[in-house]
Amino acid sequence: MNFLLKTILALCVSGLLFSELSAAASEKLERADALLAQTYDNFTNALESLALKLQLRDAQRAWIRYRDQICTFEVDYYKQYNDVIDSSALVRVKDDCLRRLITQRTRDIRGIFSLSRIYNSDARSRRVPSRATEPRALTIHDGNGHAINIEKKESASGSYSIIISPKK
Repeated sequence: MNFLLKTILALCVSGLLFSELSAAASEKLERADALLAQTYDNFTNALESLALKLQLRDAQRAWIRYRDQICTFEVDYYKQYNDVIDSSALVRVKDDCLRRLITQRTRDIRGIFSLSRIYNSDARSRRVPSRATEPRALTIHDGNGHAINIEKKESASGSYSIIISPKK
């Protein structure tokens, strides 16, 4: 097989593989976004205070602006430091950024919700699980690679203490 034919065949195969990878990445992004929407809705529905619901809505809107700005920055940064700019690569950079931030935001909202369960010892509340399933520890990530552990410890006398430490 001559060189030109091999090159054309390789480009065709890599294009097919890229389209499959792109479709898989888009599917992961869609799943992450759906999970965030579900987590946000669950948390909002569990809030009883209208003021807290509005505050969460405003925080979520601010986070969306942040998400869009940081992903635009990442695409621009990629363009600046790469000689060959492939539009499909730019889409991948943006999709990867969105998926990473959406996944982190989902963890953050779940962490806030779990944290409220740790501090709330009212077992009759519809939002608090029974003692058997009540969370005893929680890790909260700040999105910059840092995390803290929050742990609920029960003493022999039945009182509780909350221990906060950096995650190692």
